[in-house]
This record gives sequence, structure tokens and C-alpha cells, in this order.
Amino acid sequence: MTEESTTNLSDPSVTDEVFATIAALCACRVPGVVGLSGLDIQRAESLLGRGETIRGVKITSTVEDVSVDIIVDVSDQIPIPQIAHSLQTDIKEKIEQMTDHKVTSVNVTVDGIRVQTDSEEMVEGPAEMPQAVNV
Repeated sequence: MTEESTTNLSDPSVTDEVFATIAALCACRVPGVVGLSGLDIQRAESLLGRGETIRGVKITSTVEDVSVDIIVDVSDQIPIPQIAHSLQTDIKEKIEQMTDHKVTSVNVTVDGIRVQTDSEEMVEGPAEMPQAVNV
């Protein structure tokens, strides 16, 4: 393997866009998350697959650590605290695993709740879940 093709996973030059993409992909896979900042999961995954940036994920990073703020829409079928905890745990674990950067917090804001009825409707209004993970 040549020096040009190797990657130092603890390299501080990992961009905020990389952290945001990891967080968004994790959110798309958490049961109960039905959208990211107004986009349904299928549309968000499609955009991520094409390398586009997803709104609703804010990253604050330093050389040593990362903080994530994410806005999601959720289903009314799973309790919001359970969804938020899964998001926080999964995002923290994946970012630390993939980049070797320490995640100091994952703050979840629930922007809407999809009510499962005959005609699906979205209940709007942000409900913040600003709980830091393992701080």
C-alpha cells in the first residue's frame, strides 16, 4: 500500500460534512425516525447516496471532539425519549468508530410527529431533547 492510499483515521482534517453525513445516515436507520428536517427518510437517503448535504444536522468540531445537533421528524408509534436515546447512542458510536474523534454531545430536536392514521398527518412544532451523551 502506498503512502498516498493510506488514511489516518485520527487525522483532524476530517470535515464537518463527513460528521454530518455519518449522523444523517445513522438517523435514517433509527426506528421511529421518519424524516430529517422536513425530508422523508427515502428522500434523505437518496440525497446522501448522491453525496449531497442534508439540512437539519449541525456539527461543531475541534481537533479533539465533535458536537452534533440534529433535527428529526418521528412516528407516534415509538416513545420520543426512546427514539432520542437511540439517535444519541448510534450517532456517538458511529462517529467515534469511523473517525476516532470523541463525541461530546448529541442534541436531538423533534420538529414533527407523524401520526399514523388513515391519512397520515404531521404535527408540527419543535420539541427539543438537548441531552448530551456521556458528557
